[in-house]
Amino acid sequence: VVTAGSDANSYVLFNQRIEDVRTFQGETVTVSFWAKADAAKDFTLEPFQSFGTGGSPSASVPITPQTVTLSTTWTKYTKTFSIPSITGKTLGTDDNSFLGFFFWLDAGSDWNSRAGSLGNQSGTFDFAQIQVEKGSAATDFETEYYGDTLRKCQRYYYEYPKGETYSFIATGYVYSTSGAHVLLQYPQRMRAVPT
Repeated sequence: VVTAGSDANSYVLFNQRIEDVRTFQGETVTVSFWAKADAAKDFTLEPFQSFGTGGSPSASVPITPQTVTLSTTWTKYTKTFSIPSITGKTLGTDDNSFLGFFFWLDAGSDWNSRAGSLGNQSGTFDFAQIQVEKGSAATDFETEYYGDTLRKCQRYYYEYPKGETYSFIATGYVYSTSGAHVLLQYPQRMRAVPT
């Protein structure tokens, strides 16, 4: 549910990041999804290459957006994009680059070039079965087992259980009255060193 701002700098968007800006670089991709709105409304889909942080990475690259006009009934939409090559670009040293897809739902005039002159708008937007795939044709939506999805998610985040009186989460040894070495086992190899 979007409540529009009234100034030139207001916006509402959601986005999905795909790990590693090298993903699909120099290739054609198709984004497919089902969507509807509470009235005929536009939204804008914008791919976006981020070269990460740390060091001196290249500036991010917004890719030409495409506007979609939604109806009030569930409809499948497809949009095809050419993702630029990253040849000559510098990745950041923090290993957090990504290819993003921004779904602009409301955007004041300061964002016209990024959001396809979408403008300020309010309303209800529904999306389902969003899929990004290599090539210029959309295929049927792919599902996977819950355990596979959980395993992939745990590369990014894992929280040990809280609130239990006795939680055996690690093995280790005490080496002094004020110090110990403890080995924590994560269920999956993490994407980066946890913070």
